[in-house]
Amino acid sequence: MKRALLIVMTAGCVLAAAGQGYVNFNFEDAGTNTIDPSAMFLSWNVGAPGWQHAGVSSPFIGHNTVNTSGTASYFLVDSSCSSLTPIMGGYSFALINGHLSPGDPNSAFVNTWIAQIGNIPAGAESFDLDATGGPFSVTINNINVPMLSLGGNVFAGDVSAFAGQSLPLRIQNDSTQAGGILLLDNLLFSPSPVPEPGSLALLGSGLGVLIAAALRNRRKSRSSGPH
Repeated sequence: MKRALLIVMTAGCVLAAAGQGYVNFNFEDAGTNTIDPSAMFLSWNVGAPGWQHAGVSSPFIGHNTVNTSGTASYFLVDSSCSSLTPIMGGYSFALINGHLSPGDPNSAFVNTWIAQIGNIPAGAESFDLDATGGPFSVTINNINVPMLSLGGNVFAGDVSAFAGQSLPLRIQNDSTQAGGILLLDNLLFSPSPVPEPGSLALLGSGLGVLIAAALRNRRKSRSSGPH
């Protein structure tokens, strides 16, 4: 009953993927769990419920102190973090590329990724996210979704061909550097199409200022709704 109500509440101008089958798209679900601020590691069901991930040497998510040893790892970024700050809200998620075995630069290099399967809303035109670092790639059903920078940390890709289907979504850190960090937050499906590249060129003009403000307001209004 509660799930049905959530789906109804998220219908309208914003299509929130979590109510349609995907979960924890803004990584805030970690806040529903008790997390010791001094904890160095968290289990996945505490730090990133709903997400699958690439194989790494540790089955845990890092917390509090970011791993800088060159080992592939994942990290929950919150107010306890010593070197990273959440992009939005109380939590963001970091994918850190590196070698499989701690302290062994000759072990296999791992491109970290997170993934889950869910129902893409029938009216979805774009998939949006906030990201820093990288570079990164997004695939749906193993098909690459080109992501366009909308300025700042905001990126969007055209997913209209996948609308209304239940498909796997994956986001990968494509950095080739050991210790290369991709920080993610505020993932969502939107009924708004990806802006044409020509319209983004207006960001250098007075009209571009208005467009940039509209994009910021668009992100804020979406992030304030349920995920």
